[in-house]
Amino acid sequence: MVTTFTRQTGEVMERSVLGVCVAAALALTACGGASDATTAEASPTTERDLDGTQNYATVAELHEAVNGRNTAVPCGELKEEPNPSLAAAQGTCAIDDDDELVLQLWDDAKHRDDGTTDQITLLLGSGLDYCYVLGRGEGHEGAWSVNASDSRTACMNLADALGGEMFDSVPESTPTAVTPPPAPATTTFVAPPPPPPAPVLSPGQQNALRSAQDYLAYTSFSRTGLIEQLEYENYSTEDASWAVDNVSVDWNQQAALKAEEYLDYSSFSRQGLVAQLMYEGFTPEQAEYGASQAYDG
Repeated sequence: MVTTFTRQTGEVMERSVLGVCVAAALALTACGGASDATTAEASPTTERDLDGTQNYATVAELHEAVNGRNTAVPCGELKEEPNPSLAAAQGTCAIDDDDELVLQLWDDAKHRDDGTTDQITLLLGSGLDYCYVLGRGEGHEGAWSVNASDSRTACMNLADALGGEMFDSVPESTPTAVTPPPAPATTTFVAPPPPPPAPVLSPGQQNALRSAQDYLAYTSFSRTGLIEQLEYENYSTEDASWAVDNVSVDWNQQAALKAEEYLDYSSFSRQGLVAQLMYEGFTPEQAEYGASQAYDG
């Protein structure tokens, strides 16, 4: 009976153990399915809307997310840096010939914020542009960042695809206000002052001037000779002098003409001709010029 109990008990135990094992197996299968579903839901690289609070286990995983089909930012081969100075993990990948992305993982959100702040401060001090996409959240949420340098397009695409927050030094361009040219200055026309009134000539001056012009058109005179001729015509000395000083005449030319007149009807030596011209009222310089023109010209 004991043996049978024992045997029966053993059977019962065996069945119990088998039931437990099956139940356990089913439970494990169910748990495994739930675990897989949970993992798939939590994986940051799956194609679903991200809010920036997700984390990445490795830089390679962040690199995979950056290259996801939703980002439109193809990034080349990942180059991980072994000992980054600020971040917990860091790597770079090229997006074109001149620009690259810097992918960083942080210990927590505080390190993320402090580290990127230090980097931005250095960039500003060097006069360099920057554009960062940071994870969102506090504590251990969103402990990642991507520095897109000055590629604002890549930065915007990454922020939209990964749900991160964007910080940049290149704000969206705004239309530049066009300053109209200044209105031309109003120029006030100032009329030039009127010319001084012409001197009022006395009848004696007018007639003396006309006579002087007539005499010079007929024959040659020296200045004093022409004044004397006008005085002989009964003009006053003042009117005669004024007329001779205001008539258009070259006294050197008058001396040369008078010298030729003398030589036309008489013979003179050079010095005799100079003396004769001076006698006619020409200055020594004018007489010398007239004689030279008659002899040498």
